[in-house]
Formats: sequence, structure tokens, C-alpha cells
Amino acid sequence: MTSADTKRSTLLLDERTAIWVSLYEDDAVLHAAEVLARDFAKVLGRTPPVVHDLGDVAPDVPLIGIASRPDQISELGAELVDGGAESFRVTVSGTRLHLIGADNRGAIYAIYQFAETVLGIDPLWFWTDQKPARRDAIQVSGDLRLAQGTPTFRYRGWFMNDEDLLARWGRDREGQSAIGEEMWDVIYETILRCKGNMVIPGTFVFPDEPAVRLAGRRGLVISQHHCEILGSNFFRWPKDEPFSFVKNRRAVEAVWQNSVVTYGDQEMIWTVGYRGLTDRSFWCDDPGVAETDEERGRIIGEAIARQVEILKKFRHDPVIIWNAWDEGVALMEAGHLQLPEGVKIVWPDRRGGLMRDAGRVQAGQGAYVHPAFFNDTANHLSEAVPVDRFARELGRYAEASATEYLLLNVSCIRPQVLTIKAVMEMGWSIKPWQKDPLRAAEDYYERWNREQFGEAAADELDGFWTDLFEAPARFGPDECDVVADQVYHTITAAICRRILHDELAKEPLGWPLSLFPHESMAEKLAFISKATSEAMPAWDTLAEQARRARWLVPDGRREFFQQNVQSALEVGRQGNAMLYGAADGAGNLLAGDRAQAQEDFDDALEAAEATRVALKRAEYGKWREFYEYSWFTNYPRSIAILRAVRAHLRGEWPGDAVFVHHRTYTVSEALSYHQKGRYLETTPLNEFGEGIDNYDRWQL
Repeated sequence: MTSADTKRSTLLLDERTAIWVSLYEDDAVLHAAEVLARDFAKVLGRTPPVVHDLGDVAPDVPLIGIASRPDQISELGAELVDGGAESFRVTVSGTRLHLIGADNRGAIYAIYQFAETVLGIDPLWFWTDQKPARRDAIQVSGDLRLAQGTPTFRYRGWFMNDEDLLARWGRDREGQSAIGEEMWDVIYETILRCKGNMVIPGTFVFPDEPAVRLAGRRGLVISQHHCEILGSNFFRWPKDEPFSFVKNRRAVEAVWQNSVVTYGDQEMIWTVGYRGLTDRSFWCDDPGVAETDEERGRIIGEAIARQVEILKKFRHDPVIIWNAWDEGVALMEAGHLQLPEGVKIVWPDRRGGLMRDAGRVQAGQGAYVHPAFFNDTANHLSEAVPVDRFARELGRYAEASATEYLLLNVSCIRPQVLTIKAVMEMGWSIKPWQKDPLRAAEDYYERWNREQFGEAAADELDGFWTDLFEAPARFGPDECDVVADQVYHTITAAICRRILHDELAKEPLGWPLSLFPHESMAEKLAFISKATSEAMPAWDTLAEQARRARWLVPDGRREFFQQNVQSALEVGRQGNAMLYGAADGAGNLLAGDRAQAQEDFDDALEAAEATRVALKRAEYGKWREFYEYSWFTNYPRSIAILRAVRAHLRGEWPGDAVFVHHRTYTVSEALSYHQKGRYLETTPLNEFGEGIDNYDRWQL
């Protein structure tokens, strides 16, 4: 091939490059084009102009053309994408590079796929602190063709749930939301870069909050979690208004309708159901209305039927899901709950990625999975769920054609970036993961290590993630019965509180100590001590492997290595040592060996403080104080209460820590503090958001 042929077959993107996108494109596409210009600036050191008229660009100027509308694709001189919804194609034609989508999101995915593949922009760049290599120019082969067809799961997205770290670190300083709009913009960009298309913007959300509107402008579908019925923030139910679909039906129905009206023309996935005010069964908040499972199922069924009626009155062809959460599954299995036609079931996992459908999943249904979770037993500060388990379960769903919906509970995102990225890849295309999930997971870990930490460190980290997920102690026979970071702190605090109140062996033992088998406190403590002691060698081996790998990580990537590998590892390792010290110390206290108990609790406190140090080391640069306000896992509480126990065992006043309790309700109040004084409107509104005085006229 001659030099001239080479030049003809290569498009050189340099400082002259321009980006074209028509003003007739959707606002979400226009915004993504501006983000692409920012990506170019990271690589070339110059922000290319974003133009809207092809006549403004000279023929010899390298041009990146973005389009999803057929008329704009034709004007660009490109070919239509022949795939289904959200498909895209990236090709080169002379001096033009075409980023073409079958629809708005297809065009956005084309932009971000190009940014990742050609510019080297990590889809999770904000969370991994990954910077692309600087270049003077970018050579793009004339044969470049990046094409993607319709994704495996129709809807794919994130739920920022129990978002304590983000709500403090990325807080809304204007007081309109738990998380600030600038932070939400970063989150939405990341979802789209990972080829997601939906979001639940927080745990406690009103339909008119800025985060909701921004998500729509960025091209995302709004979804709702299992107790956010029709998008109604029932956590803010009026204190003086009875909550009951049976006794106060008008008010409850008004809230449902008002929510639907307030969301306006947002692209929505509507959740139906009927639960209590604080994520529990409705009869807990409305005692006496349903004493039998048959009555309970009938009431939930009537509520869902009414919700569907409201939706169909105000929305054309709504997408409706029912989350098969807790009591609803048992009622449905017993035949007490019937769902209206068109309502799609979404099955959740029951901890650690194992789905709750028990093999009953059917075509048209979906999945809700937890790379992160808050429930006193799961992982909130670290990676704890092996990727192959997600691959195995989602592969099973794909085989059943249960691919309507895939929601990831990502909590605060940063502590679980490795897992989140993997599951989003599965949501877009499960096929590469299906044949051999374990091998696919190992390949993914190797790819992750190489991309994030370089070849040498990746070789040293061989097997690290697989061993990390197998390292924790176990509390039961199920594959997901592992001690994750919340268990360390929840159980340690429970043991300490009993000591401080001189109730160490007092019955009933109850939650959370009931998580562990055996009846008596002595037996439980012995079980915990043995399990955590046996886990220690594996944790120590991992720590040594991480130390060796650290010296092989290139400059500029060691800080993220600290976050992603070492700090996450130490959360488990030191948590294990802390729980061992607390359980062994309490056991020795029961046996009458107070001196040994003091030494054990000294060790436990040392491990708890080492956890704080490890997380502090991950608070570099922009991440300053990210872990400081860990309200849910609450490792600062562990330190305080262990200090109190140490003082107590020495005969000293333990301080205020004797009064420390773990109250998730208080944390929930903190997450919804911006809504203080605001409650749900129980007077019905019409489709224009106006109050309706005549209830009979409002009724269908």
C-alpha cells in the first residue's frame, strides 16, 4: 500500500476537528455532543467547536457528525441504522466520522462508545479517576466500524439507595434535593456511558425535584422502587392523616393520582403495589384491617387494580411493573394475589445476587439486583458479590426471555465500581457471559486489573478478586451467607451494647444476633469466634498480595488502587479482626476471664480504628471526607462503642457511647432532610395540577 493509500484510509482527528449535531436533535443528544467535546479536550488539550450547520465547516476539516433523526442522517450523508431500539453505528467516510443512532439513546451510546474505544475515556472515569492519554492527534482507521444491536435487557439502570455517603459528600447546597444537581449530572452521564437508560434518583424523591427533571433532560427513563408506589414519596405521609387504603381510600388514591399528574410527560416506568410507610407490610401501619393472608392479598390486589386505572386515565400505554418484594411473593404463591394484565413482575435478589424467583421467572419479567445493599448484613462499603453469580442468574433470566427490566441497587457507587460495570455489561449483552460465567468473570477481573492498574500489577493480582469474594467468614450454608462489611459493624455494636447494659446473655437474643445459629449467647459467640478466626489467613494472604501489587502500579493509578483494592480489602480484613476480638472478648467475659476480655477488646478497637485509617487513605483529592459520614454501616459508631466497652471493662465511665443505638429511621430522616416540612398532598389534583373540590367528579 502506498503512502497516499494510507492517508486515504485514515482519518486524522486533530486541533482542526469539529463536531456537528443538528439543533433538531433531542436535548439529551445535544448535551452528549457537548460532553464529547469535553472528552476531546482531555485528549488533545483543545475543545473542538460544536456546530449546527454543515455549511460552517470546510470540506477538508475533520468532522464528527452525530445524528439519530432520518432527515439529519441523510443531511450528513450517512446510512440509517438498521437495528432495533437503541442500536447504533460508528463509521468513517472520507473526512467525516459518523456517530449514528437508531433513536436518541442510540446516538448517545454511539458518542460514548466512540469516546471509550477511540479516545480512551473510561465510562466510569469520574469514579475510577482514570485519565486518558494526551495525544497531539488521533488516527482513526477508515475501516472503523463500531456497531451494536438491540440490548439484552430493555430497561437497564441504577437506583441510588441508602445514599448516605453521596448525600453528604455530593450534597445539594441549595437544599432542593439530597444530592446536588452537579453530582446528579455526573451520575446520569455515567449511566449513559455504561449504556443504561433508566434511573431511580434517590430513596426519597418527590416527582418535581430537580434530579427528576434533569434525568429526563439527559435522556433517562424514571423508574420507582418497591415502596415508591406510582412515584409517591410515602415516607412523607402527613402525620395527622390516617394511612389506609381501606379506611382512608380517598386520600391514598389522591396521592397516587397527584404523583402521576406531577410527573407530567416524563418517560416513566410505573411501580404498582401497596406497602406501608417505611418499607414494611401495609398492615404494620394499618392494624386490624387485614388479619388473614387472603384479606391482605385481596386488598393489595384491589390497590394495584385501582393504580392501573389511574395510570390508564392519565398516561397512554404506560409501562407498569410490580416488585415481587417480601410479603407479596408469599401472597402470590398462595393464590391470594392476582395481578392485572399488563403488569410485569420484577424479581429481586435476596442478598448477594441470588434471585428470589426460585425458578419461576417467565418471559417479559425482570430483575432487581444489589451490587450494594443496606440491610445490616450486606455490603455497603466494599465489593462483596462475585461477578459470576450475577452472570449465572441474569443468564438464566435471558434464557427465560425475562429481559424487560434490570435495575441495579448501586447505593453510593464508588465502593462497588468493579461489580457495577460488570453487571451493566451484562445488561447490554449477556451472551459473552452465558456459556461459562465463572471463566467470563475471571476474564473480566483480569481485564479490569489491566485497564486500571497496568500489565505488571495485573499479573501480580491474578486470582485476587476471586479469592477476595471467597475470603469472608460464613454464617450459613447458602452461597451468599457470607459476612459482609455491615455484619462486622452491626454484630460488634450489638455485642457491645449488651455488655454496656449488663445484658450480655439476656434473652431473647433477637436480631441481629439471630443471624448466627445456635440458641445461647455463649454458643453464638463461640461460633463467631471460630468462623472469623478461620477466615484470618485468607485475609492476610490477600493483604500481602495487594502490597506486592501496589509497587507495580504506575504513578497516577496508586490512589485508585488504594480505593479499589487496598481500602476495600481492609474493610473486610479489619472488620473480620474487629468482630473476632469482640466475639472472643465477650465469650471470655461470659467465662469470667475479664483480663483476657480486655485484651480482646483492645484488639477489636485497634482493628476498628484501622478501618477508619484505610478509608481515610481513600479520601484523596476530590474524595475528601467521602467516607466520613457513614450513617448506615456506621464504622465511627463501632469505634465509639468499642472505646466505651474498653473503659467499662477497666471500671471507668464509658462516656456517651453507652447510649449509642443503630436507628435507620434517623438516617432516613437525614437523607430526606431537604423535604422537612413538606408532606404528600392528599387533596386530588387534575391533569393540570389543579385542586378538585368534587371528589365524585374526580373518580373514574
